[in-house]
Amino acid sequence: MAGEALKGTLVLTHIRAHVCRFLLVEQRGWVGTDAHLKKILGLLVWALIASTEYFRFSPFGWVMFVTVFYWLLTLFLLIIKLARGQIRHIPWTTVVLIFNCTAALLYTSAAVVEATLVNRGVKGHHDFNCWAASTFFAFLVSLTYAGSAFFSYKSWHRGDE
Repeated sequence: MAGEALKGTLVLTHIRAHVCRFLLVEQRGWVGTDAHLKKILGLLVWALIASTEYFRFSPFGWVMFVTVFYWLLTLFLLIIKLARGQIRHIPWTTVVLIFNCTAALLYTSAAVVEATLVNRGVKGHHDFNCWAASTFFAFLVSLTYAGSAFFSYKSWHRGDE
């Protein structure tokens, strides 16, 4: 009986070690793992807005700028990461931290602006539906950037390079 308890404890310790190692890898690699999610959700945000007559309301210009700009920057950083680009003398943890923090703040401001503009559309029409869906996805993208900023801060605080 004592042998079975010890065996069970060893198995749980082994599983816990693998889970902790996986979580550490995920935290350090959060930029690459969630870049696909940010890319897809960000594409949904600006594609939904672009399919409407957004140009009638000038604040949508800000929303489109933020969404397209950060979508392209995320795509650029993902390509650098996938190509294993190592540019020397660039503190990548600091760059990624600044990128994620500014993206979280500006995407949140764009989502709030978009949320206030949704009521300008007529309920049930194409513009209203697209703007409402885009607002939802914009807040989701804001959360993913905030999560990335959190893990980037932890990595920066540890001194990872």
